[in-house]
Amino acid sequence: MPSTPQWKLSESDLYGLTPLRVRDLMVDCFIEAQRDTFSKAGHVLHQDTEDSEVSGTISTVVRMKFSDLGLSWDQPTPSCLRKVADELAREARAYGTPDDVIAYHHSEITRAIDHLPT
Repeated sequence: MPSTPQWKLSESDLYGLTPLRVRDLMVDCFIEAQRDTFSKAGHVLHQDTEDSEVSGTISTVVRMKFSDLGLSWDQPTPSCLRKVADELAREARAYGTPDDVIAYHHSEITRAIDHLPT
C-alpha cells in the first residue's frame, strides 16, 4: 500500500454504479493521487496552491484527457473509462508519481470499472 495519502474505493461506492459515477470517482481518485505533485509544482511556479485551486486544476486535467482521447465526458462507456484510467496512469508516471501510488490508485478505479453492469 502506498505510503502517501490515498483515495480508497468503499464497498458502498460499488452499489448502483453507473459510468458517470465511475467517471466522477476517477476524478476524486486522481485528485487524491496527484494533490501533492500539483501543490509542489504550484509552489515552484509561485502559483496559488489552495486546495480548491489544486483540485480544480486536477479535475480539468481529467476532463481534458477525455477530450484528448476523443472520448465522451458526458456519456462515458466502460471501455472509455479504461482508456482514460490507463492514460492518467501514464501521465502520473510522467509527473514523477511513485509507481506504488500509481498502481494502487489505478487498481482502485479499475475495480470500480469492473463492477459496472455489462
